Amino acid sequence: MENQNITNWLETLTTNISKQDVRWKISNDDIDFFNSCLLTLKEFNVTNVLDIACGAGNFVNICNKNGITAYGVDPQPNANENIFLGTFNDIIINQDKLNGFVFDCISIHNTLHGKYHIQEELTQLFKFLKMHAKYIIISHPPEIGNLLDGLDLLIDFDGSHGFKSVFHKLYKVL
Repeated sequence: MENQNITNWLETLTTNISKQDVRWKISNDDIDFFNSCLLTLKEFNVTNVLDIACGAGNFVNICNKNGITAYGVDPQPNANENIFLGTFNDIIINQDKLNGFVFDCISIHNTLHGKYHIQEELTQLFKFLKMHAKYIIISHPPEIGNLLDGLDLLIDFDGSHGFKSVFHKLYKVL
């Protein structure tokens, strides 16, 4: 899938986003952590990234400035041409329009470890990740269950974000 087709898919995500769809606030980004992720992705020859719940889009920007084509999705509007309006649910219900495309990496930074998740939505989100990514970078949700089945842990990143208390992991999708 070429970049224009990815952009076309991302444009299909936008729905009427209600206040209930925005369950987390944008936190201060951890640029050192994002740079660590970037270096790791380069080691694994990642050429494209989808950053879900991308917030202000700083990781997307870092990737794009350093030779990795990156796109972001977030329920908060953003003027960056590579960031699109959408939620977890929008991604889940529109995934068929990807026509089997697999991103080198899908990241969900500083979000999944938080509260207010809907378990069925998480289950569907992880199915999406496993079908459409070679690698994923995530923090763990409070209720893991079998969400990590089919993933091989490659890297435990150092703590990141506020008080360095968020722990992200890089997984290879098997």
